[in-house]
Parts: sequence; structure tokens; C-alpha cells
Amino acid sequence: MLEQRREIVEKHIKTHSMRSVEDCDAVTVLNSFLRSDGKINKKFSCNDKWPNIDGTFEFVCNPSISRRPEQNFVVQIKGTHQCNETNGIFKYTLKSLAFLATIYCRKTFDPGILFVVLNPDERGSERVFWKYMSVDLLNSIDFEKDSVTISFSSDEEILDTDESIDVFCKTLETIMNHHAFVIKLGENDYSKKDMEKIIMARDEQITESIDRMDILNATRDDVSKRILTQLNDLCTATLLLNAMASGLEKANLQLAWERSLLNIETKYLGTFLKGLRYIDSRILDEGQSERLMLKYYNFLWQIRKFMREHYGMSILNNLEKFPIKVDELDKEYYDLVASAINSIDLSPRAVSMSRFYVQKKVSFFVGNEKYYEVVLQLASVYATKYNRVTVYTKENISTSYSVQIAYVDTTINLWDITSKIKVITNWKVSIEPRCLKKLGKILKVQTN
Repeated sequence: MLEQRREIVEKHIKTHSMRSVEDCDAVTVLNSFLRSDGKINKKFSCNDKWPNIDGTFEFVCNPSISRRPEQNFVVQIKGTHQCNETNGIFKYTLKSLAFLATIYCRKTFDPGILFVVLNPDERGSERVFWKYMSVDLLNSIDFEKDSVTISFSSDEEILDTDESIDVFCKTLETIMNHHAFVIKLGENDYSKKDMEKIIMARDEQITESIDRMDILNATRDDVSKRILTQLNDLCTATLLLNAMASGLEKANLQLAWERSLLNIETKYLGTFLKGLRYIDSRILDEGQSERLMLKYYNFLWQIRKFMREHYGMSILNNLEKFPIKVDELDKEYYDLVASAINSIDLSPRAVSMSRFYVQKKVSFFVGNEKYYEVVLQLASVYATKYNRVTVYTKENISTSYSVQIAYVDTTINLWDITSKIKVITNWKVSIEPRCLKKLGKILKVQTN
């Protein structure tokens, strides 16, 4: 072999880059952090031949009952020392979009998780962040660029504690169920014009079915059967229009469903679609159709309001003609409550210091308006029937957290008996401090 210049030959010898060392250390740290008593079964690798992913893990919800894997997750693992953290939000610049493109193009039907390990080679300083590759996130990425900045909240950090791993595993269960529903939805793109046509066509059929009840002497169950066949298209079209409200020219159902869950005002659309897809093409027993229609009546009312307020479309104008069969005494009582609410000054007032949990929330309809009867329970004392209060409001109060309210007293007269009722004029979410302290203890965050 002829002697050649040594530097020319040596340049072909591969070396370990700083990034590859960080990624290998990140895999080591992640394997240590994700100790979970058999719930997370890892198959991670570094310096491997897989071009777009860094391995997988199989998730087992409850190993004490069954160790059969219930979901496979594909992952990418990145190590870094570059920390950009502002107001509790950690930001990382992903230099390659290969992993995101793999998930986006459905090269795998398993959910994807991006793990970022900060300071992977500094013992005691390691931090682990994770991000679920949701349809909404993937559609927000500009794939014409070569990199993207990913933001992680404090909820997306895994601490090296059993409590934090348990929280992460609970979240994986939610992601598993979420993903299982999303992949069943269509990926076809639709335009705004397409959706408006569908809505008007389904509105015509639903309205006609309700109008013909008296003419054909049809039962409520018969009419409900005809209406239920139209609801999937109506809900789907409304979901897609909601997704396009952010400026998109076209949208698919997967993106639209995820977008609806991000806003309390449109979350009902995602819930409605999930219920409709569960029923799917099942043949319902006698009487089941009308029970479903009574359950879905609230959703239809909200869709009508949404279309009128956001698109100026007048649909389901005869919805009130559908017989709900409210007890006459209840109807009279709720009519008086609605009249009392509309006759008082509802301008916002300062909320009280007391916190309440929402024990029960029931909606009722008077004319074209929707109202709520809400039973509140004091948050700071042992729950009994003696420390509950019933209030009325037009506001859709959140039931997931404790709240503070402001209310005014007014009266109604039923059967010549004057009764006092409380009407909410203002409310806000106000989490009990001891709950925040418990959460801070789990996350090892100092709370005042």
C-alpha cells in the first residue's frame, strides 16, 4: 500500500460529536428516571441505525393485574445544555424535523413522545421534559424550515420521584385513549364552503323531522331515530368550521377535534362527536333513540348558538318544538326563575372570599335562552347538606375547580308563596390554597 498523507486518511475516521455524547447521556438519564414498577418498558437506543426515532416503550396501565402492553409509544430523545427558560416555560430548539415528519406522515400509528434531557452529563443537575406529538402541535409546525422551537410547561417536566412518575403514567393513559380516538377520524381536508353546505342540508332535514311530528302523529322515539342519523354530519361540519376560525383555509377532522378541546366554549363539540362515534352504526333498542336525543338536546342548542354568533347562520329554528316533557310544576318554576334573572341588574360585583365546589349543575331552557341551576358546596368545611347553596345563572360555570362567586338575592312568587333565590352576577376559578400546597409538595415547588 502506497504511503499517503496521514491527515488525508484520518479525516475519514468518525469522531463522537458533542451532540451525540449528550444524546447518549440523555438515554442513560431517561432510563433511570422512568423506573415505574413495570408500567414503562423501555427499548431506547443511541448511535443506532434507526433514522428518525430513538426507540420505543411499551406502556402497561396496571402491572399488578396484567403485564400485557396496552400501547406502544415511539420516542425521540435529545440531550442539551442550552437552557432557555422564561416564566416557567422551557424552550428547546429541535435542529431536525425528521421525528416530527415521521409522526405527521403516519409512518407509525403509535403516539410519539419527544424527550429533552437538560444537563444529561452533570450528576444531580439533570432535568427531563416531554412533549406529546399531538395533531394540533404537528399542524402548527412550518415544515419548510429546518428547525423548530418546542415549548415545555412545568406540567411537562418529569422529576426523579415516584409521585412524578405516577402523574406521568396517568397522563400516558389519557394520551393513549385520546390517540385511539384521533386515529379513527378522517384525514381528508375540507373547505369552509363544503361545511356550510353540509350544515344547511342537515338543518333542513332535522327541522323537517321536528315539524312533521304533528302531521304524521309520530312518536318522539320515531322522530329521534330520523334526527340521530343527521347529527354526525352536523357535529363534524361545526367542528371543522371552528378549526378554520383561526385562519385556516382547510382543515381535517383530527385537527378540528383536538382544537375543540382546547377551549371551554367549544369543548362540548369534541364531547358530542365522541358520543356520536361511540353509537356509530349500532341499531338501537326501542326507546333508546329518544333518550339519546334528550341527552343531545343541549349540544344542539349550543351548536345553534355557536352558528348564529360566529357565522350569522340561523339553524334549528324549531328546536323548542321537540318535546322534552318537563314536569309542568318544574316548567312553571323555571319560567319564574328565568324571568327573575332577566329582570335584575347582572353587572359584575366583587366576589366573596368563600370558595365553593360545584356539587351539581343542571341546565334548563326557557324560550331561546339557556340557564343553569347550580348547587355549591363550601370548600373549606366537611360536606353536608347544611352548608350547600343553590344559585342560578346564565354563565356556564366550570365544575373542575373551586370557585368564588358574587350573587344578588331576588324573589319569585309561586302559588302566592314568595321565595328567595340567589342569582350569580360574577364568578372566577379560585383553587384552594391547601390543594396548591399539596401539588407544590409533589412537584417540589415552593408555594407561599
